[in-house]
Amino acid sequence: MKDLIKKVLKESRNRNWYDYLKTTSFKELPFEYKKSLIIYMYEGPVVDWSLDLDRDIVSQDDKLINILINDYESTGRLRHKSFGYGLVPMKVLTDEIPDRLGFDSFKEYHKDYVGDNIVTDHGNSVFPIILDFDNDELIEDGWHRFHSYYMKGLKKVPVVVFM
Repeated sequence: MKDLIKKVLKESRNRNWYDYLKTTSFKELPFEYKKSLIIYMYEGPVVDWSLDLDRDIVSQDDKLINILINDYESTGRLRHKSFGYGLVPMKVLTDEIPDRLGFDSFKEYHKDYVGDNIVTDHGNSVFPIILDFDNDELIEDGWHRFHSYYMKGLKKVPVVVFM
């Protein structure tokens, strides 16, 4: 019964996420959201990629990203999928994450995370993170960025979600 209650509460929380997101096709996503997805998917079997370069090299060059975007839009297995994107308040994310990870507060979790990881300062860059509502951790990709944004006091975080 306890698991059922948790599931219902989790599902009702997830419905609120859509208040912050617009739904669209990959082609209609703003560039930064496409870029975030492409960097995440690049090393996987989603597309027969036309480039064979290190992901770190590709992620630094928007010309290369555009080549990969074209690859994805032309042949990607998930190219017809819808995506949710938008700005989610930091507080919504920091309220959700501790519950999923078994911490009493986000501050407690953040302290634990930063203690074990080097959190790179991303300067003024605010790059979308990828969420997955079915992922026990919520954030599919972008944990370091997210913690960097939290440390900077960012009020809203750009997110993209596979629908």
